Amino acid sequence: MKQIEDSVFENIFKLNREQKRNTQNDTLKIVLLDKLKPFFEKKSVLGFDIYQYSQFDTLKQSIIPYLLRKLLKDTIADCFKYEPFLFQNITITDIENNFIDTGDGGFIIFDTPFHSIVFAMYFESVFRKYNSFNPSTSDIFDIVGELRLRYCLTYDTVFASNNNHYGPAIINNARI
Repeated sequence: MKQIEDSVFENIFKLNREQKRNTQNDTLKIVLLDKLKPFFEKKSVLGFDIYQYSQFDTLKQSIIPYLLRKLLKDTIADCFKYEPFLFQNITITDIENNFIDTGDGGFIIFDTPFHSIVFAMYFESVFRKYNSFNPSTSDIFDIVGELRLRYCLTYDTVFASNNNHYGPAIINNARI
């Protein structure tokens, strides 16, 4: 995803000041939209979070982000191992860079809702493995216990700026 650099905004506003336009002027808005449109992309956002995370004690809350990173890493590996055709135009780094961590969950940006659904199915599988007292995470399970996830999927505009992601797809996902 192309990043909107601050210089794009600075140049537009500088030009506007030089031409002594009123910032309420529709011309400025048209120029801004025209310059920013190439950065806007329709994307699928998969959101997930641990149900009732805020009710956990501090120890559990501090372990959960580590656990989620571990489960996400396992999910990504499974997706690339078992679904190479579906994920052929994306890299592990792409998924990691398109992950917005919230501590108790996060958002992952994919090109299509189908990618989000398949990823969610694999994530749920890895998550259920954790909840079944799997030996690879039993030490964490002993402390944190069984967890429940909530999922949300949205498809709308996303844009990137300063190594962050923004847009209606993320906002709507967070609200749901």
